[in-house]
Amino acid sequence: MSNPKPAPASPSAQLFALEQPDASGVLTSTRAVVLAARAVSLDYPAIQRLARKLVAPEQTPAGTEQASALPDWPAHYHFFDGSERTVNWLLLLDALNFCFWSEKNQPRWQIVYQGEVLNGYWAEAAALRRAVEEG
Repeated sequence: MSNPKPAPASPSAQLFALEQPDASGVLTSTRAVVLAARAVSLDYPAIQRLARKLVAPEQTPAGTEQASALPDWPAHYHFFDGSERTVNWLLLLDALNFCFWSEKNQPRWQIVYQGEVLNGYWAEAAALRRAVEEG
């Protein structure tokens, strides 16, 4: 009696195969969720094109190269120190990005930051920035 061959991995499973160790454990711990997702999908070729565009210089009409223009970073409300703390701050910001939604006909959550009344996303970003500023 021969042993049956294992079923080939699905295209999704092959796409999410790790080529290097997952030092943080994030990719490993979220893999099952990503593979089971049905309502959300990612356009991987578009992501790769965007990544190449962001790192590759553009040709100007005069034939010279210049760096791709990145969108402005709204530094007034966002924290940035050029370190891993910025990445952690952004992950927290994105993880909490639903917390300020208000119920219908209810006042929106708001804060005062540097004399400015903010609500919604900008209030969230400014509140987190203030938390970093105040330690």
